[in-house]
Amino acid sequence: MIMKMKFKSQIIVLVAMVLSLKSIAQNSNSGNNDMRRQGIIAIEDNQFANQYYANEASHWRTQVNLNEKDEYAWLNLYKATRFTNYTEHSRDISTGRQSDLDGILAKMKKAIPESFAYNYSAYLNGNKSNQSFTHLEKAYNQGAAANELWDDMLCKAVIESNQQEVTQFSNLLSENHIYNAAEVTYNRNVLSSVEQNGILITNGNVDTYPVLMMQQLQNYRKDVNVLCLEWLGNETYSKMVSGWLGLKTDKKIALSDIMASKSSKALYLSLTVPPDDIKKYSGNLYCTGLAMKYSKTPLDNLPVLATNWEKLFDKSTLQSSDNLNKNYLVPLVLLKDYYSQTGNATGKAEASQQMEQVATSFGLKKVIQQHKD
Repeated sequence: MIMKMKFKSQIIVLVAMVLSLKSIAQNSNSGNNDMRRQGIIAIEDNQFANQYYANEASHWRTQVNLNEKDEYAWLNLYKATRFTNYTEHSRDISTGRQSDLDGILAKMKKAIPESFAYNYSAYLNGNKSNQSFTHLEKAYNQGAAANELWDDMLCKAVIESNQQEVTQFSNLLSENHIYNAAEVTYNRNVLSSVEQNGILITNGNVDTYPVLMMQQLQNYRKDVNVLCLEWLGNETYSKMVSGWLGLKTDKKIALSDIMASKSSKALYLSLTVPPDDIKKYSGNLYCTGLAMKYSKTPLDNLPVLATNWEKLFDKSTLQSSDNLNKNYLVPLVLLKDYYSQTGNATGKAEASQQMEQVATSFGLKKVIQQHKD
């Protein structure tokens, strides 16, 4: 039974993950002028189709050519060009694309040196390297759009083990409700999916910072080490993670190094990790809620999943239309089948109803149709 249910769970996880992140909003040209007045909004807050960012890059390039001292235009040109390269599941930038960004930054350095726009763009261009943090701090101290940098400053504080600033920026993010109730609740449930002293592998912003905030401000599940894949480009952080895992290397590490480690701590992948990465290890991943435990030996994960769901999960925002909530379909589909096989009619009915409600909210009823009786 373990192997049968485990195999089935991997197929569901992969399908659900592909669907869960296909949430980039399509934006028509009619709204471009409003967006331009606001500037290019951070990718974490609003995601638009790649063509939108390509159009914006063209617009701001024209503005820069008209006035090379226009700091606002330069910053939007850099951000629009960078965001054009992002895909639904990855922020990796090819060598050729990086060369384009380097070219924009070089022109900015000449036209508007030491400006907020230059320092912010230089930080983004450095991909969270130690050197890039110098530009981040300069940009933050210059005061413009400081709230957009709070999460980045929290990242810097964690990596530099600056507890005072970890608390400071966690508080700023929390007090200003940068992450909504559904996102906070979701991430609390992610932590509840991880066993004591486990390592939780996350991917980016919305699945990392709310977790750190709960650990710092609520003292919730501080036993869990949060390992953000997006931060591994930082030299100090890569060494820190190597220490957690007992890896003897001075080079920057990648997910493959993490998964190959012989750490005594259990590894968990958040459901928000890119599908291509999940696919590589799907044969050894077991869903325990909103995270998947990595194990080379078969695990009877479904009783653990049921216990986490019934006793630890906060379901108060389950019906929110927040994009993250699509991922609840993964444990719900598994729970419905598990309750069916174990003769728990009440549990099956509740899971079926919740599954239907979540799927309906996102227009995914056809996806779960095959799991209906």
